Amino acid sequence: MKPKHTIFFYIASFLIPILIFSVLLAAAHITPFGNISPLRSDMNNQYVSYFAALKHIVSQHSWYSYSFTLGGNLFGLVTYYLMSPLNLIFILVPLTAINQAIVVITTIKIGLLGLTMGLFLKQEPAPNLNTRLLPWLRLSLTTSYALSTFFIGFEMNIMWFDGFILLPLVLLAIDYLIKTGQSRWFIVTLSASVILNYYIAFMIGVFSFLWLIYRQLTRFNTDLFWQRMRQYILAGFASLSLTTIIWLPTLISLRGAKKQSFSAFVHPLTQFNAIKGFGRSFLAGTYGANMSSDFNNAPLIYSSTFIIVLLIAYYCANSIPIQHRLISLGFLCFMGLSTWFTPLAVFWHGGTPPIGFDGRFAFTIVFLTTILAYQGANALKAGINQPAFLMINALIIIVVYHRQFPQLLTLKFSIVNISLLLLNFMLVLWLTNAHQNAKKLIAVTTSLLLLNLINVTINDHHVLANNYNPPTTNTFNQFVNYTAPVLNSLPRLTRANNRIEMDFSRSNNDPLLLNFPGVSHYSSSEPNNIKQFMGNLGYLRDMNWTNYSAGSSNFIDDYFGISNIVSDPHQSLSSAIDNDDYMGHSQPVSYADTKIKQNNRKGLAVTHHTEALPLLFPLQKNNTSDKLNASVENVFQNQNILATGLFARKIMSPAKVQAVSNLKYSVTPTQDGEVYLALPATNFPNFLEWAPINIQRNDFKKSLVTYNFGENSVLDLGSGTKNIPFMITIKPTIPNVQINQPIIASSPKESTLKNALLDIKNKVKTQRVSGNHIRTTVYGNQNQSILLTLPIDAGWHLTINGKPYPISKAYGALITFKLPRTGKNLIKLSFVPRGLKAGLIISIASLIILAILFTLQKRRQKS
Repeated sequence: MKPKHTIFFYIASFLIPILIFSVLLAAAHITPFGNISPLRSDMNNQYVSYFAALKHIVSQHSWYSYSFTLGGNLFGLVTYYLMSPLNLIFILVPLTAINQAIVVITTIKIGLLGLTMGLFLKQEPAPNLNTRLLPWLRLSLTTSYALSTFFIGFEMNIMWFDGFILLPLVLLAIDYLIKTGQSRWFIVTLSASVILNYYIAFMIGVFSFLWLIYRQLTRFNTDLFWQRMRQYILAGFASLSLTTIIWLPTLISLRGAKKQSFSAFVHPLTQFNAIKGFGRSFLAGTYGANMSSDFNNAPLIYSSTFIIVLLIAYYCANSIPIQHRLISLGFLCFMGLSTWFTPLAVFWHGGTPPIGFDGRFAFTIVFLTTILAYQGANALKAGINQPAFLMINALIIIVVYHRQFPQLLTLKFSIVNISLLLLNFMLVLWLTNAHQNAKKLIAVTTSLLLLNLINVTINDHHVLANNYNPPTTNTFNQFVNYTAPVLNSLPRLTRANNRIEMDFSRSNNDPLLLNFPGVSHYSSSEPNNIKQFMGNLGYLRDMNWTNYSAGSSNFIDDYFGISNIVSDPHQSLSSAIDNDDYMGHSQPVSYADTKIKQNNRKGLAVTHHTEALPLLFPLQKNNTSDKLNASVENVFQNQNILATGLFARKIMSPAKVQAVSNLKYSVTPTQDGEVYLALPATNFPNFLEWAPINIQRNDFKKSLVTYNFGENSVLDLGSGTKNIPFMITIKPTIPNVQINQPIIASSPKESTLKNALLDIKNKVKTQRVSGNHIRTTVYGNQNQSILLTLPIDAGWHLTINGKPYPISKAYGALITFKLPRTGKNLIKLSFVPRGLKAGLIISIASLIILAILFTLQKRRQKS
């Protein structure tokens, strides 16, 4: 191929997938071609908030965020979600343009998938293919690959795409290593994949090892097999050492985020029904058609029917040695087995079963089938076993298509699939006999390529149409434009104004999205103990997220320094939120009458709690070794554990609760003050927000409805008077929910509680927070315990009055230390992710050593 033709080929490999994907976006009315946003599934609930936070992470030069649940190490989140160079676009655009930025980045990455596959195919020999038609065949395969069901179905997970893009380059480097014994390109490409997304890099690393074995057994001379294996292993270690600065602090930061028992590797033993699951791999238009476990966990490996027919041709080719075909079949079967057999599937996912988006390593199968199809096309000139070719295609129609209809296919898509298979089958057969006739060769090849483009477009249109329903860009921007000005006007992380929260939410990651120090968060990178800790105190909590919702008791909100609470009293955002995201919730109805709301702009309201505590404060009693109990029945007991440390006494007083009739109770407070309810219940759906419950208090006219209510949230029932009973009625709105007797307690009068908190707050004279650094002045007694309401993390380094001191764990989750002297104490805390310094030293040393070794090697080669 001439240089100018090569450049044209690379440009086309990049642009054709982009053009088709853009047409698909326009057909689906996705921005900028319509009002539909790209915020599907986890992109909506998680990633968009992380991308929005990148701008603030960069501007603040901080590895610590106060927008997690109480706060947290950012390193694991950054290295998993935010390392793509294209994410720089997020820094340049305003938040209201982030939807368009996501689409632009996704589109570019789809193009890059085609480009890197083009780079690989350009180096893959095809001596039997017509040189004029070879580039067009390669373009067809790069387009099928870049727009395969896997990549379009996973398009919301764009942080993985950098790894997907690098896979062909890593495997090119493996081929180069086998041919020349030179490992530098493998070290570079594998290191790049670790830097850009270590999670996908693990899968690439495993596949690259299998690829090394496969290529030596099928394409390259095996005389140097063990020598190349040794070179590969050494290069792999070199890559690991170079990227220590990435993976070492990341592994440490994620410690405790996901813990799996051995049962996760073996239960269930298989992921899906093998015949049904793999059967859909031969079919277009099956994405999301059947969500049963028989199908839903099966890998997304369909590219196009053209690929399938060429793959069959590969196994029927006369010119390909039977040994090579058997080896490739074994390789392909092992990869398929890995998606089906749970122990292998868990291994490929780094030892942690994925929550949703199963078969995340199936992109390697898409790559392998594309390469085998390419080799099958190259073998057509030498002829194929036509009876076997016919029989296999017939079996697919009889066994696969017939068996899957109507479980997966509509009548329309059944006709489409059979037509695609028959047309591709006939055109490939004609192609085997067309090599001597140039005009016929051009006509058949052109027909195949056009058919393939139509096939890909039809299938991907179906994938986008059947993916998770996204919100509109208008509702997203309405939420941002309504809330951001109010939140930006509020001071934060000072002594007087510490944390901020909202009674309503778009998602659990609103603090990251809108850059405020809140206590709601949703990610798999957060340690489980802090989420459990918050749930034990009455905040809404599920597997991977904590949500402020309507908060816990006033005391706990003040304890954690929630100084300003933004509300939506006129339900201005309710319709936008309810139509936007199943993780969000509109403003809940409340009986609370102690939160005095101050009007603010755009109909929102802000409640300021002057008594809310700063980030750290002195304790009156050192009970920080006590741990909270993990059950709803102990919520108020847990709150009293914290109250005992703060005031040296309990403040939450259990009410007398007596059942009058089914789900109707008489409640008698035992002290004057606000009354709170925690409701033990079972048989809730997986997602608590799908289980609203009505609670009616007889002396109030309105019925309290909370949309995010379950086993770990506390509801404010309004004020109560000591020994004056009132009635409550509980009405579940969904069947089968088992409601147990409610746990009810009351706090002291607002004025009493407020004065007690202000006495503690006045011991802290200043608080300055700047990214990784906290500086504060505290008055207290020698050896008095100080509590810092941040999650325990050994990355924090403490100095008091200029001298270093250790920190300890408080209540199983927070940070505590003791004052060295009575009176004024200047406290400074600085945060450095654990493993960052060691990782930096190892990476720099490895880079220097490798540079020296490669330089010496180059000199020896010259001499």
